[in-house]
Amino acid sequence: MLAMLRKEGKMDMRKEARMDRRKKLVIGIYMLACLMPLLLLPFFGREGAESGEQAVRFPSVWDGKKINGNFSREMGDYFAANFAFRKELVTLKGVLMEELFHSSSNDQVIVGKEDVLFYESSIADYTGKSGEDVAAVKAVARNLSLMEKCLQDRGIRFCFTVAPNKNSLYPEYMPDRYSKNEDGRFMTKLDSELQREGISYVDLFSLFRDSGKMYYHKRDSHWNNQGAVLVEQTLLTKIGFLPGTQELTEERKDFTGDLDQMIRPKQMKKEWEFYDPAGHSYETLHKIQSNYDPYIETNCSQGIGNLVLYRDSFGNSLLPFMADQVERGIFSRSMPVDPELTVSEDTDVVIVEIVERNLKLLAEHAPVLASERINDLEVPDLSGEEEIQIVSERRENMLYVEGEPGENAQEFYLQVTDGSGEISYYPMYHTLGEHKEYRGAEAYLKGLETGDYTFAILQISDKKAILSKDAATVHWEEPEETEKPAEEEGKKHSDDLPIARSFIGKDVKELIEKIGEPKRKSLGASCATEGEDGQYYYPDFTVYTQSETRGGTQIIQSVEEQ
Repeated sequence: MLAMLRKEGKMDMRKEARMDRRKKLVIGIYMLACLMPLLLLPFFGREGAESGEQAVRFPSVWDGKKINGNFSREMGDYFAANFAFRKELVTLKGVLMEELFHSSSNDQVIVGKEDVLFYESSIADYTGKSGEDVAAVKAVARNLSLMEKCLQDRGIRFCFTVAPNKNSLYPEYMPDRYSKNEDGRFMTKLDSELQREGISYVDLFSLFRDSGKMYYHKRDSHWNNQGAVLVEQTLLTKIGFLPGTQELTEERKDFTGDLDQMIRPKQMKKEWEFYDPAGHSYETLHKIQSNYDPYIETNCSQGIGNLVLYRDSFGNSLLPFMADQVERGIFSRSMPVDPELTVSEDTDVVIVEIVERNLKLLAEHAPVLASERINDLEVPDLSGEEEIQIVSERRENMLYVEGEPGENAQEFYLQVTDGSGEISYYPMYHTLGEHKEYRGAEAYLKGLETGDYTFAILQISDKKAILSKDAATVHWEEPEETEKPAEEEGKKHSDDLPIARSFIGKDVKELIEKIGEPKRKSLGASCATEGEDGQYYYPDFTVYTQSETRGGTQIIQSVEEQ
């Protein structure tokens, strides 16, 4: 009996030992599986960001001056964006959710009917919530009206157009859980204001709807090449350039969409795209990374006229066809739009194109364009005064002035009194303002003579006027024109190229402190982040940057030799 108990005890011990080994094996396999993405990161990770994401670089423990206190958080962000097989796992999740549950694995993408994808950021327009901000609607129309008048006074034609959200044109493919509210849309209300202000406007909504054809990619947020040519021909006809015909007779199933890339980067569905077999005849005046670069200059000997097009990502496919038609083209993604930096005496036409879902940007960021002086403004009798803090600063060869009245008036004017007591007025752009109520007022002044000036802001609404109580006084020195020595003018900065590349992943301000200011820079709203993409032009190379937030730190992404 005792022997049997001992035998059973040994068997139990051996059984427990086997169980322990199995547990350890399972735990080991589980730990190895958890560590696999980290262990394999050097070999299978770091494939680059998907559309709608910003590349995350490996953080530094030492930032050159002190220990990086954010290293652990930055390392976590780096691992989350670059672990091994990330895209494969993202694709697996995206495919399963779309095919089995007809839903999206990415909160920026909406899965619609018949394999059509939509941008989530367009829902506010689709449901009519975007049009609730009436002040923003009026600010956009007012700014465009002032911009058109300023350019016309300089002999430059102006045209404005809006690229429709895909679901504004093709609501039949939207999920039934969303209800369309046409009357509440921002664009519906803006259309009335554009007509009231008499702004030169090309209605792409009617153009696409009347065609009876789908000109947008199913799994992308933009129009296809056929849509781009339709828009290009319509815009150039509107401005009187009489474009030549472009035949897109070649079809290739080689296009993949930005929305598709966000949910299934390793298994994107290819779509048909249309091409002109003759190709394109334009040339770019400097090396570019893609048609989405913030600033691109083109030249075409067969084209006519000089054009400046302020555009967003819808201009990617529009650019080649339009560049083929104009002798000289400037395609800028700058936001705010900056005619003072881009437009020249030779410019014939300025076109502003912006996607429907981003229309408020035109009220949040006033154009960099000097206001034209008004000597005969009819000012109603003053009904009161208001304390307004007025701030001014020199920006290049212009004086920038801003303030924020307490009320959202129909019109803002900058009252300028010179040293002799002469009063003149300059229209002010409407902006978002510090209180986020679209009652900020901004103006750029150009051509002021040296002297002292006193500023006040005049608000006019319904034939009533309010003037700011405390005026601001500024002394302005007319900028002196200095010629650079010939040897400095022709100096090359090839030695700066390796230095610039050593700053990749760092704040562009650090590079500027090291090698000096670029000859030109351009910032534009990013499609990859909520921030901006930038280009900083030096004689021999271009620095490409990106920020996570608008107005945030510009991090150098790459440096390309010209």
